[in-house]
Amino acid sequence: MDILLLRQGTKPAAVDRNIEDLLRSLHAKRDEDTINPKWLTEQRNALIIVAVLIATIAFQAGVIPPGGVWPDTNLGHVSGEAVMAYKDPRLYRYFLSFNAMSFVASLSTILLLICKFPFIKRYKVSTIMFITITSMTVTYALMIIVITAKWDKKTLSRTMVVGVAAWCSVIAIVLTVHPIHSIADIVGDSVRNRADIRQ
Repeated sequence: MDILLLRQGTKPAAVDRNIEDLLRSLHAKRDEDTINPKWLTEQRNALIIVAVLIATIAFQAGVIPPGGVWPDTNLGHVSGEAVMAYKDPRLYRYFLSFNAMSFVASLSTILLLICKFPFIKRYKVSTIMFITITSMTVTYALMIIVITAKWDKKTLSRTMVVGVAAWCSVIAIVLTVHPIHSIADIVGDSVRNRADIRQ
């Protein structure tokens, strides 16, 4: 469409109008409509800030894990290694996995938003941010479990149950509303394209 609009100049010829009508009937879009959708343009700065914040938190949690690191080499542990890796190795593996997932997903979001790739769509960015935030939530829960004293685990269990229920409710709402909103956007675009064709 952009090439046609550049060629037209100020007054479109009859042939150009026919080509434009044909392209619109095939749902062709202008370059700015595909590379910079309105939603992404409006939300880009906020998404970059959130992704940078999450990447910073994930990096910090990876460098200084919950419980800190051993200050010296002694009794079967090595200086600089995570205390959590010795205290609860299974939980530490989960912590590392989810923290790394959060870090990589947030960096991917930053890269996609800064580079303005032409294939970026709202649902792709939303999906990556969903993975990022969910991974950060699991990482946080694992950190809380590790640093909570044994005598307070019962209170922590009740708090975690409420937190997990609240998070699952939010996920259910998002997974219900987001596809409906996306379908409404697609239908709206289709209706607008048909209206443009009729004109």
